[in-house]
Formats: sequence, structure tokens, C-alpha cells
Amino acid sequence: IYSGQMKKGDQLMNSTKGKKERIGRMVMMHANKQEEIAECPLAEVAQALAAGKLDEVGNSLEELLRNDPQNADAMLLKGELLIQRKEYPAAIQVLRQAMMLRASDPRLTYAMARAQLLDGKSLEGRQRMEEVLQLDSEHPLAAMAVAEDLRSREKYAEAVRLLRRLTDEDH
Repeated sequence: IYSGQMKKGDQLMNSTKGKKERIGRMVMMHANKQEEIAECPLAEVAQALAAGKLDEVGNSLEELLRNDPQNADAMLLKGELLIQRKEYPAAIQVLRQAMMLRASDPRLTYAMARAQLLDGKSLEGRQRMEEVLQLDSEHPLAAMAVAEDLRSREKYAEAVRLLRRLTDEDH
């Protein structure tokens, strides 16, 4: 799902300064200890996030975004981290920035919808879930969220139609 990597010696565009910069040193933080590393694949960050190593993920993402502030994949991971920490307004802000870079990415849109729903912005979150289904009509989690929302508003026929459409597309 998450791809890309950054290696010592790579050149990245520093959008703040408007010029390319070479990565001279990278470290992985372990509590208050630094371990020098040669590369930082986003896949490892995603794995650490899934394993619940939130401090490790936060440090890695902060460093990555300092070096590449336009990295939408890193912003997505940071948004997921903030959601896990229940910092919903901060997650919404980060995901909004990422969506400005890649507006048609269903992963970003789904993460934004989750953050909005968890932050109590139910109307915005429901609309965003619908948007996910427009971007990816087979997104099962978004479809289930929209169907559950329809059911909670007693729109049972619409919920059933949505779920049938998904199962019909699978076969």
C-alpha cells in the first residue's frame, strides 16, 4: 500500500527553499537514542504504525516530512498516526494538506472521512465516505460505513442497494 524510500545521499526538493538538497544523515529514534540508518522506506514506517509503535513512527515521519514536505504518502501515515492518538483536528489538517497534493487518492479521502467522523463532524465525514465510493466504487470499508450510516438514518432500502451493488460487482 505504501511505497517509496529515502536513502542517504539522495537529493530531494526543499520546497521551502526552492532548491534541491542532499540527504547527508538519517537517524531512527528509539526513545531518546539515535541509530544512524542508510535508508528509510515508508513501508517500514507503515509496519511500525500497524504494530502500535507510535513514538517511533512519529519521529520517523517528522524527519521524513522535514526533508520532503510534499510527500503525500508520509502525510497519510502521519494522519493515521494522529487518528490513533485521537488527535482528530491535527489529523484533519495533515490529511487536508495531503489531499491538496493528491485529491483523487481514495486512501487519503478515506482517512479524512474517518478523522472527520471521529471528530464529530458527521455530515462532512459521511459526504467524504460517499466521495471515496466515487473514487473507488469497490472500497469495502467506505461502502460499509456509508451503508451503516444509511441504516442508522433508517434508509434501509438505500443501504441494501449499496451493498448489493458491491456484491454484484464482485461476481
